[in-house]
Amino acid sequence: MHYLIYGAGAVGSMLGTQLALNGEHVSFLARPREAEEFNVYGITLTGIRSPGRLENPKIYTTPEDAISSTAIDVVLLTVKAYDVEASGKSIRVLLPRATPVVCLSNGVGSEKTLAGIIGGKNVIAASLTTAVRLRPRGVVHVARERGLGISGNHHALPQILNTLKNAGIKTRRYTHSERMKWSKLLINIISNASSAILGWAPGQIFDHPGLFHLEFSALAEAIQAMRHKGLRVENLPGVPVSLLPMVSSLRGKFFARVFGRVVARARGRKRPSLFYAIGQGRSEIDWLNGAIVREGHTSGFPTPANQVLTQIMNSLVNDSSEHSRFLNQPDELLKLASAAGVRGIQGYNAIGAEG
Repeated sequence: MHYLIYGAGAVGSMLGTQLALNGEHVSFLARPREAEEFNVYGITLTGIRSPGRLENPKIYTTPEDAISSTAIDVVLLTVKAYDVEASGKSIRVLLPRATPVVCLSNGVGSEKTLAGIIGGKNVIAASLTTAVRLRPRGVVHVARERGLGISGNHHALPQILNTLKNAGIKTRRYTHSERMKWSKLLINIISNASSAILGWAPGQIFDHPGLFHLEFSALAEAIQAMRHKGLRVENLPGVPVSLLPMVSSLRGKFFARVFGRVVARARGRKRPSLFYAIGQGRSEIDWLNGAIVREGHTSGFPTPANQVLTQIMNSLVNDSSEHSRFLNQPDELLKLASAAGVRGIQGYNAIGAEG
């Protein structure tokens, strides 16, 4: 099978390189900067059980060139959620209608958008739990190897699963794609927006009682959204997500610090993804915390924690000059959270101790 990696950032480069090193035909659609580095240095994969280097990857910088160069059997769509619609339109025009598209975008809603463009039967949902980052000179480093969840009904899915597993990618098939994606959302939102807003590491967030309370309020709202949708939380490869409903009800300084260390290790020293969106004019916040807010509006329950995080992030994404107001200023964030209606925030004073 010939795979097109549509969006060769960290995730796409990792998966494509693993497939190529296992003998699969792989093409990469990359941004010009990454394409230049990959053409000069190749792609070097580190941090996994079977590292390797792809010396001469097939790199393209436009969908037209990538798709016209050869017959494509499978697309791994690894773009950000805000690029899914435009990518789907290019795929619809350039590829046969029966071509399966594996959607690895974070958050919820991308598969629905894609299905409206290329047809639901051609969309395969996927959730990656491996932590990976792109380094200079074509190095793709896996900070923590976990696996890939995948769900869909396309007739090619069994063959795709076998190919991924043979390439050394720990892959698990799920029967319910929406349940899988919402379960991944739970781990995506933890200390993502708050860390980006404050410029703090996850450990710092959970060392502060007020911020810990805000984080777990946001998580509890997300779990409530799943319940309203009739979705249960389920484990993902390498991540016991089903424990989060119980965890979200716990409080206490000791537990907060322990949980903070777990989150910090899970992120593998990576900055939260939303941090890089500040001042860039677009982000995935509306597919993450924003999706919880929309479900709250639809189902009629309040989501003040996710609402305040979404509003602040959208403001900073569009105007980074406001970021100095929040950097290292947890009280500013907590003041807005309290005004938004997050209960219990008033119980924490300026230095983060319970008042």
